[in-house]
Amino acid sequence: MSKKGRKFKNCSRKPYDCIEGDHIYIQCNAPGKWKVFRKSGQHKGQACDAKKDAKAILLKSYTNISIDR
Repeated sequence: MSKKGRKFKNCSRKPYDCIEGDHIYIQCNAPGKWKVFRKSGQHKGQACDAKKDAKAILLKSYTNISIDR
């Protein structure tokens, strides 16, 4: 699926809702600057505020976690 073909269905609009996984696609009109933060010990992460019509979709869940449904 091309980036233009991404579908955003069932979007939640509640403040502080969270999605997490190994691969998340985010689009917005006004991205902020990326900031480095300490995750643990020698591991570092990056964070950015996505603003103005920001949307995110989970493309791949965690690899080693299985969810029984």
